[in-house]
Amino acid sequence: MSKQFYLPGDDKGKSDYLTLFAAKLATYAALLGITPAELASAAADAEAFKFAVLSLKAYKDFVEGYTQTKNILRDKEGTPLAAWPTLPPVPAPPALVPAGIFKRNARLVGRIKKNDNYNDQIGKDMGIIGAETPELDPATLKPVIKAVIVSGGHPELQWNKPQGIDGIHFFVKRSTGAAAPSPGTPGMPAPTPVGATPAGFVFLASDTEPNYIDTAALPAQGETAIWTYLAIYFRNGENIGQYSAEVKVTVTGVV
Repeated sequence: MSKQFYLPGDDKGKSDYLTLFAAKLATYAALLGITPAELASAAADAEAFKFAVLSLKAYKDFVEGYTQTKNILRDKEGTPLAAWPTLPPVPAPPALVPAGIFKRNARLVGRIKKNDNYNDQIGKDMGIIGAETPELDPATLKPVIKAVIVSGGHPELQWNKPQGIDGIHFFVKRSTGAAAPSPGTPGMPAPTPVGATPAGFVFLASDTEPNYIDTAALPAQGETAIWTYLAIYFRNGENIGQYSAEVKVTVTGVV
């Protein structure tokens, strides 16, 4: 069974990895010949990247909330609004580190693995050995998705991410108007076909971490529509397995 690359693909995972690596590096410093300067650099890199990831998420959440408020002000006459969204509190930033955190980290990891005292047990403890990639059976691999209405009236598509899967492609069919494609997730590849996409469905988005909220415009105030979803997993840029069962949800224009 092959091993996955040890470094997570998403920024949150990368940040968690750096935090673990810096802590474990201190544990094995004497054994692996790590200098005090390298320990300090690893710790500073972990703190800087963690701050960047968490503060960016906070501001993205703020922008999403502000966008929803703007859209309600523009289109949803009669919808009550309690207050303007407020900027999230962000702690004081740590010291700025030189660019290229993960290139520095990769060089250090490479040196560690060449050390005579290094072994796989140390590598697993430090998070620098990837997990074994499970064998996936395309004949039985099939997403199970659920659509739940959340705040603002939008459906949240809930799904589980099996080990060895990169993410999921969502497709949608809407009961009102033409089924126009959504822009999808920035930076994600368009899905590759596996057989024929069921009639009437169009690509909605790709998601790499559960769950996904469909933020498409809701029906007019007080009106309803049925949105139907299906999904398929992908790995290494290719679809894998079978399409999920169709899931329907009724959405209502915000009153």
